[in-house]
Amino acid sequence: DTATTDGIAITNLAQTRKFLNQTVLDQWGVRVSPLTKSIIVPGYGIDGHLNQLYRYIKTSDGMRLLPTPTLGHQIHGMNNYRKKEPVVYICEGPWDGMALYEIFAATGNTANVLAVPGCNVFPDAWASLFSGKRVVLLYDSDHPKKNPRTGTMIEPAGFAGAKRVAM
Repeated sequence: DTATTDGIAITNLAQTRKFLNQTVLDQWGVRVSPLTKSIIVPGYGIDGHLNQLYRYIKTSDGMRLLPTPTLGHQIHGMNNYRKKEPVVYICEGPWDGMALYEIFAATGNTANVLAVPGCNVFPDAWASLFSGKRVVLLYDSDHPKKNPRTGTMIEPAGFAGAKRVAM
């Protein structure tokens, strides 16, 4: 647990991400890669199989979760998914998903909490997982931006992504 990646120890990741404690990282499968010493976050297919590993690394834009190339984006938190639970909360990004999961666990809420890699990532095949469920989309409330060429306002990405998923 003392391995580091880009100066962040996994034991400090819970503090950095402002979780209540480190337990949620373990529950969502966050580990240190024995090969690269990078923090890795698993992504799962709708069948519950581990299909992707995201590396938490420093980039020119700050710390980012980058997927393993060619494997495609996957869902975070499927290792905790309970099929019989009628309510599913879908967060934008695993850190938000883990934070909500942690709060639900502390308060006794039994709803499923999953996370998609971003508001623009939701393949049609994922929708089958939520058939017959009450789904709550919790995408980030992005600020509207102007199109640099036309000057018109661009719909916020989180809102546009939620609309796409809901349709």
